[in-house]
Amino acid sequence: MAFRPLGSALRLSNALRDTIAKTAADTFGHVKTPRIVRETALLENPTDNLKLAPLVNQKTFRTATSFLRRPLIGERVASRYPPYLAINSVLKHLHAVGQLANEEESDRLFNLDRLRKRGKGAPKKGQSKRANKKK
Repeated sequence: MAFRPLGSALRLSNALRDTIAKTAADTFGHVKTPRIVRETALLENPTDNLKLAPLVNQKTFRTATSFLRRPLIGERVASRYPPYLAINSVLKHLHAVGQLANEEESDRLFNLDRLRKRGKGAPKKGQSKRANKKK
């Protein structure tokens, strides 16, 4: 096993880290088509021809651009439903005023009260069987 100096490994990891960060920014940032990449490269430095070389397979990129050209349907889908925040604020206001109650919660509280009156409810804190054994 050959000995590698630690400095070269650190430089490699920094280079890899920079490459990964750049790839993530390109992937999850704004999507660039090959035409936009070439136009921006020409505007930045018109004499540099290395930036104009295609970096991806053009056939697969055509498929991706065909999907990107389609109109977004998110607004059409969202327009079918009422605004979520407006409904939430109305429900909170009605609940605070007392005109809206959760039926399941009120039934649960009613049953707990009924059991407590019969002596079957939960014990108070520190009065369970386990707590009494320690005394």
